[in-house]
Amino acid sequence: AGQNTNTIDFTLDSATKTINIKDLDTSSTDSLKSSLNEKLADAFGSGKVTADISSDGKLSFAVKEGSSSSLSVSSNESALGLEDGLSNYFDTSKTLGELLGENANFGELTVNGVSVGSFTKDDSIASVLKAINVSDAGVTASYSQLTNEFSFTAKETGVGSKIEFGGDLGDLFSSPASKLSDLFGEDADWSTLKVTTPFTTIYFPDKDENESLSLFANQIVGFGSASLSVMDANGNERSYTLDELKNFVNGSSRVSPANSPNYTAGTDAELNVSINGQNLNLTRSSNTIDIDGLNITLKGTFDEGESVEFNTKTDTDSIMSGIKSFVEDINSALKQIHDSYTTSPNKDSKGNAYDPLTEDEKSEMSETAVKNYEEKAKAGLLYQDSDLSSLYTRLVSSVSTGSNAAALRDIGITTSFDNTTKVTSLEIDEDKLRSALDSNPDKVSNIFSKVSDSANSTGGLMENVKKALDDYVSTSVASPGILVRKAGTKLSSVSLLNNTLQSSYNTLDTNVSNMEDKISKKIDYYTRQFTALEKLMSTMNNQSSMLSGLMGY
Repeated sequence: AGQNTNTIDFTLDSATKTINIKDLDTSSTDSLKSSLNEKLADAFGSGKVTADISSDGKLSFAVKEGSSSSLSVSSNESALGLEDGLSNYFDTSKTLGELLGENANFGELTVNGVSVGSFTKDDSIASVLKAINVSDAGVTASYSQLTNEFSFTAKETGVGSKIEFGGDLGDLFSSPASKLSDLFGEDADWSTLKVTTPFTTIYFPDKDENESLSLFANQIVGFGSASLSVMDANGNERSYTLDELKNFVNGSSRVSPANSPNYTAGTDAELNVSINGQNLNLTRSSNTIDIDGLNITLKGTFDEGESVEFNTKTDTDSIMSGIKSFVEDINSALKQIHDSYTTSPNKDSKGNAYDPLTEDEKSEMSETAVKNYEEKAKAGLLYQDSDLSSLYTRLVSSVSTGSNAAALRDIGITTSFDNTTKVTSLEIDEDKLRSALDSNPDKVSNIFSKVSDSANSTGGLMENVKKALDDYVSTSVASPGILVRKAGTKLSSVSLLNNTLQSSYNTLDTNVSNMEDKISKKIDYYTRQFTALEKLMSTMNNQSSMLSGLMGY
């Protein structure tokens, strides 16, 4: 509804209703209150929104007790004493200047010692919350309109988590303390309120949450060195020294989130486990606990005497899938390496090799013809390469000889040789491998992942294969593999500029350049000779013509 003079706009959740002040009975305070509540009941339903007028004539509005609805009130009628934009929730779009006043102290805000930004009176509360969330402070900040509360949650779990505000705006999310409930919460067990001194303890069971903090501090000021404590709603004892109370009273201290009654300190997860008959008490900052490779996430608490028993079982299907994938990769690598150095170069119909095409030759051919020619020319480029042959032999040896080969056969993995392709490959007896995984998974794991602990010990299959590959294709700058030293690799930019083939190419390129220089110099030399000869011939012809003229010819 549009906002007009002499009207009040009420927005309950997403519904807005307008009440005309002229329709209200303003003959007395009670009449105004009664007629206003009638209009509100007609607009939103009985009791959903109610109006009240205090003894000093201030008008206020409230939603039904226990309701989580949000209410905002807006009016231009100054005679009612209403401020435009009143609501029962906090508007995070408001600026710091509107919240703290134009003359407040603005500037930097720190959270857990980390600066989240510097702010002015024109920055909104929402922008401050966003800055906290994207910072490295380790805190998530939010505001709930339903509960009308700010929430700050430390990302770090366990007792080491913390939330501390500081800087020029450090008091932005803290509040003054004027009564006992501001420090201990309204639901504290006030029968446990006590003052403890070095000599005695005095209880104050007649106090409650509305007790003035200032009056109470004056009552106990004579105790000197003392502390005030009470059991809060969570059953935890909260305590403040007398000096700390004085700081709250004079305003030099405010209730920060960490000291708020609504603050819940982080705790470590505690778990008692029995493993192989041995009892262990584990404490972790996270609810996820690793027990010998088994990840357990704690979802709740157990009463004393309760226990959970479970047995672990090897995930055979996942392991089988991983082993099969590894074997497929090994077989593919063996075939590609073998094919590379056993494939002979192509010959044309005349028995000649396919030499590289020149640019002039390419210009006279179609793209398809060039592509087909170059594919034939590239075939067999690595024919009889001794390094590839050695790598193939190393890989075959790592999977088919030694103690590992016998162990692999025991779990159903054997080697076979194809007489047609002349390639060795691995084969899996899935039933035998599955049986080995079910009966003795540690043995299977050891065959693949065992690490040699000395020069004389033998590593597992993975280590042997890795050693063979590292010797030939390692991209380490300090110790590159044989093939990398020979041809380089895109995985190492240094090797592309420093390898045997590149060095040979550079040498050939230098030789070609030198030969071109020599040829150019020879051309210049003979050009000068022929130019001189032409000049001499021209001179001789001129002289011959002159002599012929003198002799009358």
